[in-house]
Amino acid sequence: MHIVHGTSVSKGKASGNLLFIDNENYSIPKASTNNVEQELVKFQKARADAMNQLQSVYERALHKVGESDAKIFVIQQMMIHDNGFTNSVKEMIKDENVSAQYAVSSVAASHVKMLESTNDEYMQARKADVWDLSQRVIRILTRRSGFKSPSGKNIIVYKHSLTPSEIIELDRSSIVATITYKGSLHSHSAILARAMELPGITDISEDIYKFDGKKTTVDADSGKISIETK
Repeated sequence: MHIVHGTSVSKGKASGNLLFIDNENYSIPKASTNNVEQELVKFQKARADAMNQLQSVYERALHKVGESDAKIFVIQQMMIHDNGFTNSVKEMIKDENVSAQYAVSSVAASHVKMLESTNDEYMQARKADVWDLSQRVIRILTRRSGFKSPSGKNIIVYKHSLTPSEIIELDRSSIVATITYKGSLHSHSAILARAMELPGITDISEDIYKFDGKKTTVDADSGKISIETK
């Protein structure tokens, strides 16, 4: 038996098979454009599409966790209208003649770096929302598919990080617990996990991707993960 310790984000106990889901790499290479106006139009359309998607996510969240916690996705809708973020993306497209997706990725990275530099745990936890929103816009711009909840029985999802959108998409009839390599008690992802009564542990002592498929027990009351190695 292999034992790993971490920080509980949502109480409870569960057993099942560990399923490792790799985080998608949204590292966008810098690409020049000869048509700045086209990139600006693409960005504006992606923002509108993201708003529509977030409204659908909000409505699903209403059903799963109620109005108070579903407001997380109203906040994300407000973020996409934030003049600071939006204008920074537009200015980068125009000043540097780059693709819309590169500008979104770069501006989001700057915002995350700024949030990480603060001593306020609440503000640091908001970086997950910035990534969640920027990844949604980048997916739309690059025509990538979004996260889909695994199907099956008694699945314990292990991912290096889980965004609020990914948490709300998890099918509770299949997923019995979550483990993340890094995370925050104050993040919206953690808040949603607690609202969904989904046992969860984060900030674990080692990366456990190599135990994919192994029988695992999550004791989120004590922050202990037990993995069968045979």
